[in-house]
Amino acid sequence: MGFLMAAAAAVGVDACPMEGISAAEYDKLLGLTERGYTAAAAVAVGYRAADDSNATLKKVRFDPAVGVIRV
Repeated sequence: MGFLMAAAAAVGVDACPMEGISAAEYDKLLGLTERGYTAAAAVAVGYRAADDSNATLKKVRFDPAVGVIRV
């Protein structure tokens, strides 16, 4: 998955990993079961819309102390 995303970025294509997918639904949709495969992950790949207002926003990083507890 990481290589796919890095390769996409290298050629100017956007990629985003997706979590919480229904692997069984992907298997049915793509006909994977009949081929002896099963989905384990999904990555959306494509180009962002030209009018995507989020694309120009400054990246925000939260202070780790807000959400990370060290033990």
